[in-house]
Amino acid sequence: RKRKYDTFNSNGDIYFLFYERALKLLCPDGLLCFITSNKWLRNDAAKSLRDYLVKHSQPLMLLDFPGQNLFKRATVVNNILLACNSENQGVRTLCATTEGKEIDDVKNMDQFVQENQLLCQFAEGQQWLILPDEKRNIMQKMLEKGKPLGEWENIKFARGVVTGRNDAFIITTEQRNHILADCATDEERARTEAVIHPFIEGIDIHRYQHQWADKWVIGFYPKLKLDIEDYPALKRHLLLYAREWLAAQGLADIAQDDEKMQEFGRLFLEQKGNIVAMGGQELKDAGGQYIKSRKKTSHKWYETSDNIAFYEEFEKVKIAWGNLNNRASCTWMPEPMHINAPAVMVTPGTKYLLAVLNSRLADFFMQTIAVVRNAGYYEYKPQFVKLIPVIEHPTEDEVARLEALVDRALAGEKDAEDEIDDLLALMYGLTPEEAKTIKR
Repeated sequence: RKRKYDTFNSNGDIYFLFYERALKLLCPDGLLCFITSNKWLRNDAAKSLRDYLVKHSQPLMLLDFPGQNLFKRATVVNNILLACNSENQGVRTLCATTEGKEIDDVKNMDQFVQENQLLCQFAEGQQWLILPDEKRNIMQKMLEKGKPLGEWENIKFARGVVTGRNDAFIITTEQRNHILADCATDEERARTEAVIHPFIEGIDIHRYQHQWADKWVIGFYPKLKLDIEDYPALKRHLLLYAREWLAAQGLADIAQDDEKMQEFGRLFLEQKGNIVAMGGQELKDAGGQYIKSRKKTSHKWYETSDNIAFYEEFEKVKIAWGNLNNRASCTWMPEPMHINAPAVMVTPGTKYLLAVLNSRLADFFMQTIAVVRNAGYYEYKPQFVKLIPVIEHPTEDEVARLEALVDRALAGEKDAEDEIDDLLALMYGLTPEEAKTIKR
């Protein structure tokens, strides 16, 4: 930032700056060729990099390798960009992608590029998408018919709860019952019960289904500004919950002493990001690693790590999904339920919206614009889902038909999902051949 890099973004990757610096070091008409993660092609943080490349270079060739693990030690999907340090003349870029290809298809790179080449035009303010004309036409129809979900009024996206110490804040029904039984008065019990919420993790969220695993979250969300002294039973739980774990680390002298244990419990839950020290000694676990408090925040020791300003949304009818999926896996969640990060939710949830988000049409859109991880999993983050073009004002008949189909899908009827795809294809104006492309 201090050196005024145009490509800098606080949420971006450092390799963004390398592209910019390389172009500045090159002589006129010199060539740049980088192999990097392909996240910059699509994510929000890289918009400045994409725009910089459009304005200050002529991209000549772009090869993208989703679904392929080119380097054994790499945990990201790669791409290769060849660009010329010259004014952009608007020449289309030679592109190829391994989307939908097997590893054997790309063993001969020259042959792969010749057989799969596409000419693409990249402009400022846009993601860099490598698409054949047929798929580009489908995208265009979706964008013409629909409105990006993130631009709808009253639609809210939120990720789940980040506690910073799940084993303290996420409890079982048995633990909840024990805490409530430990309350000294009916008033304390009522207060305590009100801040312990049903809780679900991403692993239990599936397509049209979710399975509550009898888990609860202690909702000491900073936004609520609660006082721990009003919740004595919960205070005891938080201070003493790690007793068995601590003893297993060879620190039984602390674990067996209530006073020392309470001191440790507070230090362990503090949000300072430092090493836990007692009696002038820095504590280590059984593996010889220093025991640390939670990451540094401005919140109190008994509060969750994130502010959770959106806590009221958990009580509403919502649609929730996990962060990584190989296809849409949204669930209908009408009941009050708090969810775990990095799972995501949108409120208010409607069955019409659920039909669209779980459709093959939405899958097609997401698999075109979202970041892909190894093993073919796509990032279903709000920054991408917000871009899905959803028809904002469908007819009453269309809504009624989709809602009825969603009810069948929720009941486990797989045929209903195909019928949803067929109806949405008609609503977005797809040709029969384009509808087949979506299903493929």
